[in-house]
Amino acid sequence: MDQPFDPRPALEGPAAPPPEADFMARLRGGMRRIGGPAVLRLLQLWVAARANGTPRTMKAALWAALAYFVMPMDAVPDAVPLVGFGDDVAVIAAALAMAHQAISPEVRDRAADLFARLFGRA
Repeated sequence: MDQPFDPRPALEGPAAPPPEADFMARLRGGMRRIGGPAVLRLLQLWVAARANGTPRTMKAALWAALAYFVMPMDAVPDAVPLVGFGDDVAVIAAALAMAHQAISPEVRDRAADLFARLFGRA
């Protein structure tokens, strides 16, 4: 039987980024299901979270949102047709709303370049 979720360890330590390989694999796998514009937004969050000028508290929130996207188990399993990514989209939308000032033109350009490298188009 699964252990109940205990959020205390996540709240006690600094937010750590999800492993890059896991994040990029998840993006590639989700490209068809969530679409290019959503993937580009996720890459903007990724680049903003890694940027030196992003405040630490915002980085923590961005890493938490990106980690939620990568986690295989979440509120609505991603395998559920039509609604599986709905909770992920809601978390990412909230992160985008919070991080609008961290997504500078430079961050957008870097995310577009990364998108082009990953998918061969911008």
